[in-house]
Amino acid sequence: MICDSDVIIDYFDVRQSRHNLTKRILEEKIGLDNMMLSAISRMELMAGATTKGELAMLNKKLGRFDTILRSCHY
Repeated sequence: MICDSDVIIDYFDVRQSRHNLTKRILEEKIGLDNMMLSAISRMELMAGATTKGELAMLNKKLGRFDTILRSCHY
């Protein structure tokens, strides 16, 4: 399943009101191993980091998700 950056933001940010529901769906119903990010979503998330430390932490968290680097052409 390809996951949008908004969903990942809700998953990572415990202050979001949707965090617990998002976490439960992603971890229990879908499974983190079944999720992927587009390269664009990854860049959107990285662009939101305001410090080098925040960027390093985000890269570590994003490391658990595979990234789609190319689009598929039919």
